[in-house]
Amino acid sequence: MAAAAPAPSCTPGDHANCRGVDLRYRDLHGTSLRGVDLRGARLHFADLRRADLRGARLDGAMLHHADLRGARLDGATFTDAHLRYADLRGTRTGRVAVKRSHKEMGAVAGCPTSTFSVQVANFAGADLQGANLSNADDPLTNFAGANMTGANLTGAMLQQSNFAGTNLTNANVTSAWMGCAFMNGATMTGIDGAMQPGVPQDLPAGWGVVNNLLVG
Repeated sequence: MAAAAPAPSCTPGDHANCRGVDLRYRDLHGTSLRGVDLRGARLHFADLRRADLRGARLDGAMLHHADLRGARLDGATFTDAHLRYADLRGTRTGRVAVKRSHKEMGAVAGCPTSTFSVQVANFAGADLQGANLSNADDPLTNFAGANMTGANLTGAMLQQSNFAGTNLTNANVTSAWMGCAFMNGATMTGIDGAMQPGVPQDLPAGWGVVNNLLVG
């Protein structure tokens, strides 16, 4: 009878191949992980505070209860990742310049485009239920189709981010910056809190903004 194949392993670092590895509870605080491949990796309860994850691939990774406070996420992808109750407070995705065009104004006057075409980090389809993104600096981030039920977005900078088809049920958006965010098809039942001035665009039918509150 053939011996079982050894579990994959890696030494986490820049551009390392850590695909599918078990890094649960690992202390990666402040580690440079630029361009690392962590697709499908198990990172439950991992300490990723202030880690440099620029350009990292975490598609399908398991990050339940992971601590990513202050991490750099520029260009990182988290497509279909599992981030239930992860702590993303103070994460940073960097900034890009988006030129305004009077010929391509969005559904809200002053918004640069009518379609989401630029992304700095990608959480499309990710499970962010109960995640804490308070005070995160994540504009132009793609959350399309993500489950953000009960997520804490207080004070987060999410301008022009993509929430198309996102489940924001019972999310807290108090003091969040969501001007020009794309909201088409989003579920917002029970969404709570007064946002900073700035109106999201493409709100679902029947929804509007009154005194910085999302009302539907």
